[in-house]
Amino acid sequence: MAQVPYNPVPQVTAQDIATPNVRVSGDSTAFGGAVAKAFQGLGQTLEHSGDQIWQRAVALQEVQNETAARDADTNYMIQTGKLHAEFSSLQGQDAVSAFPKYMEDLRTQRAAIRDSLPNDDARRRYDSSSQSTMGRTIFNGAGHAATQQKVAANGAIEARFKTTADGVYANPTDDVTYEEAKSSTIADNESQAHIKGWTADQAQEMQRAKVSTLLAHRITGLSKQAPFEAQEMLEKYKNDLFGDDRLKVENTVQGQMRQTGARLIANKVGQDPDTTLADRLEAGDKAAKEQSPKDELFPDFVRDRITADYNKQQKAKTDVDRANYQTISSAVLGLNNPDGKVPTTVEELRADPTVDAAFGSLKPPQQRAIMKQLAQNAKGDFNETPERRDRYYQLLGMAHEDPAKFLDQDIPSEQIPAKWRDQLFKQQLKTKVGATQDPRVQRALTDLNGMMYNAGIAKVQDPDKFYQFSGAMQDQIKDFIEEHKKAPTLEDTKKMGAQLIQLQTVPGKWWGTNQTPTYQIDVPDSIKDKLKDRARDRLGVSEPGDKDIQREYVRMRFHELYGGKGSNAGE
Repeated sequence: MAQVPYNPVPQVTAQDIATPNVRVSGDSTAFGGAVAKAFQGLGQTLEHSGDQIWQRAVALQEVQNETAARDADTNYMIQTGKLHAEFSSLQGQDAVSAFPKYMEDLRTQRAAIRDSLPNDDARRRYDSSSQSTMGRTIFNGAGHAATQQKVAANGAIEARFKTTADGVYANPTDDVTYEEAKSSTIADNESQAHIKGWTADQAQEMQRAKVSTLLAHRITGLSKQAPFEAQEMLEKYKNDLFGDDRLKVENTVQGQMRQTGARLIANKVGQDPDTTLADRLEAGDKAAKEQSPKDELFPDFVRDRITADYNKQQKAKTDVDRANYQTISSAVLGLNNPDGKVPTTVEELRADPTVDAAFGSLKPPQQRAIMKQLAQNAKGDFNETPERRDRYYQLLGMAHEDPAKFLDQDIPSEQIPAKWRDQLFKQQLKTKVGATQDPRVQRALTDLNGMMYNAGIAKVQDPDKFYQFSGAMQDQIKDFIEEHKKAPTLEDTKKMGAQLIQLQTVPGKWWGTNQTPTYQIDVPDSIKDKLKDRARDRLGVSEPGDKDIQREYVRMRFHELYGGKGSNAGE
């Protein structure tokens, strides 16, 4: 540690020292300082408080502005949502056309909401958020419009293709129309491939399918006009048909060939109206096999057409017979004469050329009935009696309550005064119907509908069996009326129907026995000639066919089995 050296001699020296300041200390409070200090502090406090109030007011206003901007933006989102929903519901070209107005509506709605805000700060805040909302909405709308523009373009192409294909179908023999349709279809397919973004392979497949459709339309259209030429075209271009087109066209052409071919054959074999149905069917089968030997169904089409034509001719013939009989009956009653004089001889009756022609066309049984009426005319008119008046009212009521039964009444032969016969006969003329609409047969078939359906012979099940059964039923109804002098009751009809359907044991074709319904039993060869003569007289055909003979045999067998009129037909 260092030490200061000791010096025992005092050292005294004059020093240069300034005179010190003199200060008097006093309390400021004695001179008003406290008040001044107080005011000074108050100023500082007020200044600080004002800053805080301002800051809080500004902050509060900012919150209000932000709230107003957010509410406005929310409202705009709601309005844009409605506008976008309406626009999105538009399809195809409607959406494309509406897009400009859609954008303008978004802008207009945004500006209207902005104008409702209270100050610029709120508007600036709203501008920031609403601008984004509007931009997104317009972008989404533009996407919908673009998509629908493609849809519209694609729809236009598809619509034009359909129209083009229809034109080819309507003009199948026009080569120019077909080639132009093919060229435009190929060009449109390229445009459609671009719209839908197909690959090259997809575009090629679609082109092949559409050209195939055009070809299918052409062949199908041609088959309606010239089925055999359509078949030739099909054979030539069948490898150009795509997918299911070939099968559809083949079925259509084949169907048209069958219908047209069947019509031509039916017209040929039915040129002679006296040719029987059996002979027509036999000739039709032969012609069908010669024309289309590989088509197993074609003979069936030919048979159906021949049968339909034959039935139509028979209906016309029946209607003519009915008209002729009514013409003659009118003459017998004197309705054709201005003075009302009734003929009493065949010569007087046939003096009228129209009546003469009608009488000559009648079947022998009908001619005999007319001559019987002429004989009654010669005896004179019938007097009015209570019994004859009752018969008149009975027939008059029958005309209204049971027209089918009324048609069966031989009015000219009724033994009542001529004035009543005339009135009833005129009423009968108003009730006339075609053979296929005979109310007696129709009523019976209606009553037997359930029984027929259970036996598999309803019209919807088997038309051939239905018509065969109907013919047999008609024969039994006529025989019943002739024998009993009255129409069959419901119970009578059901009994006859059941008997016709009942199975009969018949010899087999080669050996043993078979079970066959009564209305379908075959005719033994030993009595065919006898039945042929009977069918010729009863049915009024010059040369009865197998179906006519079979129908007569059914009638005979029915009465042999169940009794009644006609049981000795085979004798």
